[in-house]
Amino acid sequence: MRGRTISNVGVSLGYLLVLVDSTVLNVALPDIARSLGGSVAGQQWVVSAYLVTFGALLLSSGAIADRYGALRTYRVGVLLFVVTSVLCALAPTLLILIVLRAFQGAAAALIPGTTLALIGRMNPEPADRHRAIGLYALVTGCGFAAGPTVGGILIAAGGWRWIFLINVPVGILALAWSRYFPADPKARDRGARLDVRGQVLAVVFFALVVVVIIETGERSSTAAWALIPMLCAAGLLYWSDRRSDAPAIPVRLLRIPPILRGTLYGFTIQVVMASTLFVASLYLINARGLSPLGAGLVLIAYTFGPCVLGPVVGRVVAARGPQLPALLGQSAAVVGSVVIAAVMFVGGPLWALIVTMLIAGAALPLVIVPITGLVVAGAPAGSAGTAGGLFSASRQLGGAFGVAALGAVLASVGGADGAAWAMMAAAAVAAIALLGMVVRPHRVR
Repeated sequence: MRGRTISNVGVSLGYLLVLVDSTVLNVALPDIARSLGGSVAGQQWVVSAYLVTFGALLLSSGAIADRYGALRTYRVGVLLFVVTSVLCALAPTLLILIVLRAFQGAAAALIPGTTLALIGRMNPEPADRHRAIGLYALVTGCGFAAGPTVGGILIAAGGWRWIFLINVPVGILALAWSRYFPADPKARDRGARLDVRGQVLAVVFFALVVVVIIETGERSSTAAWALIPMLCAAGLLYWSDRRSDAPAIPVRLLRIPPILRGTLYGFTIQVVMASTLFVASLYLINARGLSPLGAGLVLIAYTFGPCVLGPVVGRVVAARGPQLPALLGQSAAVVGSVVIAAVMFVGGPLWALIVTMLIAGAALPLVIVPITGLVVAGAPAGSAGTAGGLFSASRQLGGAFGVAALGAVLASVGGADGAAWAMMAAAAVAAIALLGMVVRPHRVR
């Protein structure tokens, strides 16, 4: 039992790399801008380039693991993540950093699904598996919460490049630990299909959507010029998926109401959460004059909820069903975003911002836990993996589009008022999702 627990912690290390990277970077953005230059749009791209490739390629990661083995795919993903982290740390220009971040997101896409597959293989008994997933959630949740503070400490000690270099020892440890994971079975699903053409078109399409959104905020003519290739990419993606046995976007699953609603709610809550971390980090450092470490400490209030509330929400959903927690979470997202915006508008005290972030941060687990159950319960037999990949991809792409859209509001208005209006936009997105939950309540238990 002890050996299995140690192995379960080891599996969590791989996903911990991905999660910490998603939060540690935000407090480093002003330091990156000072070092490499660039406007708010450049900072948006440093975040969004990673999320676009991560989200778009998540859909294929399950098929890759089925074909080549979960352990092998996990090791390749962690190794590539470490290599791209080193290259990001050495990036001499902002453009090169953005390109490398896109490759880092592609590497990250290989990790989440394989970690869960390995946990399932190491814990065949349901009781053991539930305990292992709880440990996995605790380790990764605490890593997510600590990310901004860790980022602030690393920047204070050596600058933004260290937020990438810290991935190297963690990744090497994860690879060394993988020696104790069970080997891949010799009989694997060699027939697992990969639509490379569809995946490439999906990445191109989503990237062009982000280009249009970001450049619109910059009032650049590039936004108009990008519309035509974006529409062409959309048409080609539709044509490719119609002719593919393994489409990049499984539209057939989106015709199932619980999966469609769960995917949309996952997308919208991630729009709010990712963009809030982005906007709040820039606001605290640029408008409030906090150091990266100071901003990271304040942002713990926002990441605290996802760290500690997941298991509690799971028990509430099991006892009361998904509707009440989801409504409470979406309401917290609306109210929290509005009050954060109000504090930003009037330059209110920092303690008020911290208290409000505690409330707003509780939205993620309150929404994600019940809608995850909604997606899993609504998936047809044999499609749970694909439905889970679609749900995870929608969340990552929601983060990419949220940073692009709300960052565009921030760039367009500028200053503390720009941050406040961006948070009002986040509140509007959360309010639309809340209205959908009220009009079409969850039925799955």
